[in-house]
Amino acid sequence: ARDGLSDRVTAVACDFTKDPFPGTFDLVFVSAIVHMNSDKENRALVKKCAAALNPGGRVVIQDFILAEDRTAPPFAALFAVNMLVATPGGNTYTYPEIRSWMDAAGLKKITRASTGFDADLVIGRKPAR
Repeated sequence: ARDGLSDRVTAVACDFTKDPFPGTFDLVFVSAIVHMNSDKENRALVKKCAAALNPGGRVVIQDFILAEDRTAPPFAALFAVNMLVATPGGNTYTYPEIRSWMDAAGLKKITRASTGFDADLVIGRKPAR
């Protein structure tokens, strides 16, 4: 509102595990969610997010991302243990794992961006028509 963008941003409340996404979007931001889910649940979630995009839209996943050897960064590795103990199927995931969910959902131009904090971003784009 301060910057005059209220007409361009809509936040949608829903239970992403059950509810359909109402409409289509230019951006679906999935923040601190995938670590609570199993690989199978995340594949379904990313597919659902990709289906809700307008052509050229993006899915952005923000989470703790492990190195491929699953031992670093230390916070993400320790958080993985917490998720394995505290959730039915949660874990922290590597960039190749998250990228595979996006690939399977038909997203392209998949990149990783550092936030400078513990969590990074993985960004995938729905192809334009």
